[in-house]
Amino acid sequence: SIGKTFTAVAAMTLVEKGKLNLKDDVNEYLPFEVRNPNYPDEPITVEMLMTHTSSIIDDRQYNMDDALVYFRNKDPKITLAEYVEKYITPDGEYYVEDECFSKEKPGKKYSYSNAGVALLGLIIERVSEMGCDEFCRKKIWSPLGMKNTAWRLADLDMENASLPFYEYHKTKGHYN
Repeated sequence: SIGKTFTAVAAMTLVEKGKLNLKDDVNEYLPFEVRNPNYPDEPITVEMLMTHTSSIIDDRQYNMDDALVYFRNKDPKITLAEYVEKYITPDGEYYVEDECFSKEKPGKKYSYSNAGVALLGLIIERVSEMGCDEFCRKKIWSPLGMKNTAWRLADLDMENASLPFYEYHKTKGHYN
C-alpha cells in the first residue's frame, strides 16, 4: 500500500504544476470512458480516486488470472493501461458490473480501492507523458535521494529488498 502514497504524491505534483485538476472528471484524461453503470450521468473525479470515494471496487481482482498481479509480490505481465481498461470498462475482459462498481453514488461512500488508485496511476501516465514508474523516479525518488526504490521487482537489487506477504482469504473476506 505504500505505492498509494507515491501515486498520490505524483498526482499532487501534477496538480501543483497545473496539469491535473482534482475536480475534473477522470474521462478528461482517458482514451476510454469510466462511469459507474448505476450512475451513468455522475462523473468520477480525480479527487474521488484519491479519497477512495469513486465507487470503483476491488472484488473482482482476487478472482482474475495471474497475469494481473498489480497487487501481489510479482511484476505485472501487462501494462497499467491494459489492466485498467480490462477491469473497468464494460467491454473489458475482466469487467463484471456488480463486482467492479458499487451501488453507491460516486463521491458518497469511502471504499478502499486498489483499482481506483491504478486508474489514478494511468491518469498520471497520460498527463505526464511517461510511465508512472519513470515519473516517480524522476520527480519524487531521485530528488529525495531514494536510490533503491522502484515499482517493479525487476528494477530492484533483491538482496536489499523487503517484501510484504499478504494472503487473501476469500472465505474470511480479508488479508492475513
